[in-house]
Amino acid sequence: MLCKHLSKTDFQIGHWAGGTTTELYIYPENSGYKTKDFEFRISTASVDLEESAFTLLTGVSRQIMTLDGEISLIHEGNKPIYLAPWQVHSFMGDVATKCKGKCTDFNLMTTGSTKAEISHWQVSDENSVSFTAQEGISKVYFYLYSGDAQIILPTNSIMMQAGEFLSIEELNAEEITMISESEALIAAVYVWG
Repeated sequence: MLCKHLSKTDFQIGHWAGGTTTELYIYPENSGYKTKDFEFRISTASVDLEESAFTLLTGVSRQIMTLDGEISLIHEGNKPIYLAPWQVHSFMGDVATKCKGKCTDFNLMTTGSTKAEISHWQVSDENSVSFTAQEGISKVYFYLYSGDAQIILPTNSIMMQAGEFLSIEELNAEEITMISESEALIAAVYVWG
């Protein structure tokens, strides 16, 4: 099991038509967003305008989850899709997509045959969460959106604060437990293969 604990100073911040985007992690680490030679990219973004258009990304599968705020996504020729906080929506990056509303969102982009999905955990002093990788999941990533959390791994324990990111790779059915003395909201990515 390989772990990497990243803080806000480790992230790359850029701009898109509707606000800012923060790249939390890209794999392989020597790949790039602009060159699209990544297998997957994990990021957050602020949607600061009431109406904006998403960047077209040919050949990229996208998953988006709102962390706060509410938005509607309108894919060309389709009815609006409403997203409240922590709801997930998947779509292809080459479809013209407009956004109405403001939010902070969590994004997963994948290319080729990469199989991955996003989810979330809510952890409190009364509700710890344990996770054991399903068969085939080889990588797990956690972004702590709010609160503080302790991530307990078979070999060590990691304290995380809001805005930090944890990469866990080379998983082999080990159990991961998350606890918090208050309340923590965690966005998660699972990657197969």
